[in-house]
Amino acid sequence: MQTFGLLARRRATALALSLAGCLPALAHAGESKPASRSVPPTPASPTSGGSATFTAIGFLPGDNSSEIRALSADGTVAVGASGVGPTNGLEYGRVGVKWTAGGGLVALPGIPADTSPIGTAFITASDISADGAWIAYRAQPGGNRRREAVICKGDLSQTIILGRLQTNSASAANQISDDGAVAFGFGSTSTGTHAFRWTQATGIQQLTEPPLDTSDPNNQQSRQTIPAGRACSADGSVSVGFIETDNYNVPGDVSSQLSFQAYRWTASTGAMQMLGYLPGGNRSAALAITADGATVFGVSRSTNAPGSGLDANGFWDYSGELFVWRASTGAMAPLGTPAGYNVFTNFAGASADGALFAVAASDSTHVRPDAFFVIRTATGESFNAYDLLVSGGAGASVTGWSGFTPLGMSDNGDALCGNATDPAGKFEGWVANFTPGYLRTVQVFAPPSGSRPAPSQASTIGQPDSYSLTSGAYIGRDGSYSINGLTVGDGSNAVSLTLSGSATLANNGAVSVGSTGSLNLLDGATATTTTLTLGAGSTLGVGLTPAAETSNRLTVTGSVVLSGQPTLNLILNYTPAPNTQFTVLRSASTSGQFAGVAEGQFITLGSTRLRATYHGGTSGQDFVVRVLPAVRVTTVASLSNQFALSGTAEPGATVKIESTSDLTQGFATLTTVPVNAQGGFTFTDSSSAGAGQRFYRASYGQ
Repeated sequence: MQTFGLLARRRATALALSLAGCLPALAHAGESKPASRSVPPTPASPTSGGSATFTAIGFLPGDNSSEIRALSADGTVAVGASGVGPTNGLEYGRVGVKWTAGGGLVALPGIPADTSPIGTAFITASDISADGAWIAYRAQPGGNRRREAVICKGDLSQTIILGRLQTNSASAANQISDDGAVAFGFGSTSTGTHAFRWTQATGIQQLTEPPLDTSDPNNQQSRQTIPAGRACSADGSVSVGFIETDNYNVPGDVSSQLSFQAYRWTASTGAMQMLGYLPGGNRSAALAITADGATVFGVSRSTNAPGSGLDANGFWDYSGELFVWRASTGAMAPLGTPAGYNVFTNFAGASADGALFAVAASDSTHVRPDAFFVIRTATGESFNAYDLLVSGGAGASVTGWSGFTPLGMSDNGDALCGNATDPAGKFEGWVANFTPGYLRTVQVFAPPSGSRPAPSQASTIGQPDSYSLTSGAYIGRDGSYSINGLTVGDGSNAVSLTLSGSATLANNGAVSVGSTGSLNLLDGATATTTTLTLGAGSTLGVGLTPAAETSNRLTVTGSVVLSGQPTLNLILNYTPAPNTQFTVLRSASTSGQFAGVAEGQFITLGSTRLRATYHGGTSGQDFVVRVLPAVRVTTVASLSNQFALSGTAEPGATVKIESTSDLTQGFATLTTVPVNAQGGFTFTDSSSAGAGQRFYRASYGQ
């Protein structure tokens, strides 16, 4: 059984928009010089949007896949892996890495690597101490496809190999105390996989497990005991995970499994306490822990969430309902599930005080895309992290990204980390840093229900009334909201309202977004209002999704006033077809314009180019953006001593011309040429004199 990877999951792969046409041309005798090939490294510098920052960590040279699994307490140092992987999001040939904003990616100290059972090396960092001074990681040091647990200093000056539970077996470290003096992990023996604790004084020692039932000779039991990723207390006195008990006389993962249950081990008792299940459940796993070890987060099957059936009783089935267990009560309390989601990953994160819990989730029916959530423990409210990134001000930075998965949260609760599919379709690690306290204070924009709060409070939106949101951030997902007026931002405090999923907002009055406010419509969310005013310094964020191809994002029955050139934040995480149109604002009249977006302006979102107009739709007053048609090279003619080509593209745009004489050497840029009013362009390649063969391609210039 392979027990060292993450939960397998489906991943959407972002495909690059094809805007290039390429035709070969044969010329007279003579040879051309091959074009040089330059592949710039992926940058690892953060890009900011508003107050939150979203940082793509990039890759080590020669790699195309990476992830971040753990953060220091303040979110400034991160550890994970870099490697080479296929496009489905599985990484192979990994190297453990450390990342900082100033230093980028640095490889952890290497150990000669052998091939793993899947045929390639597997090395990744799993945990980091609060101050970043110590790192726990796993490696394959060679010989019989074995892995060995390792810790190293944060400055990479010292490496300590922790050993194995049994000769010629494997081990992996995935938890480390704040001072680096204690590490937890798991290792294989002849009786299964078992959790261990390591200290400098004692070395590696297997944790004491509940005794097996040996009374039935036909029920020969074995154990798989796995500490959860990074889930030990700050002082290393408490560790949590899960135990699977099998009857190895019965073949197969599913039919042989007798139990699967969360545990909590404490140094004070030297024993594992089994945490049980939520009511009606028969399977549980601990996923995260607070710094004091007193609060445990996890997932359990229950009457409310009996399991997905995706993997039956298999090892990687984490379906069910989320829970919080507290030492003060000795019992689990349900946290519920994010609406529409019931399957979770075996990596999660929590703030040191237990106020926040972060976990990736998927829908067993595949109706909803994979997502991840930050859950407020006190209330059980769940917030989609993509919504949080946009409402926090990093929307422009996540354009072109999809399939976000969190693998960790900083102790202070202000940073998240994980992996996602980047705009180039690569599986890439990321770190997101939010304004201090932001994730703790974001509010639910609730549908009309219950008692009506005073409009000035506006912590939730109650029955129809006029509301003024003057501080904080608000998120509404999958609800129907009906109000009689809305003001977002008072010019003093940053405030945002983000509607997502299938949310609809019907406002029977005016919507006004002030200089410190932002209004975001993501996924399939739409809004209707009588009038709309976007003031100077305000932001309108709009997700361009497949749903937006056929629906108006924001319909205004009266006038739209864009005062003082507000900011437009367009967010795209898929590849629309050429000439696709998105109606961002449908209105009876529009005055003013967005900052930097004049009439006919070209907009670049990742690899997609669009053109904006304020005179779209049947009224001639709609603000519409349209994906540019593909650039096409239609003819390549051989002249006396050179080549001439022509093609079609968006009128008024510029086209970049590239060429090569050898497709294995890559293309070199020759020039950019304008596209005329009829949508045509031409170019004569004087540098091709005497060339024997030449290949050309054209794409939109910046």
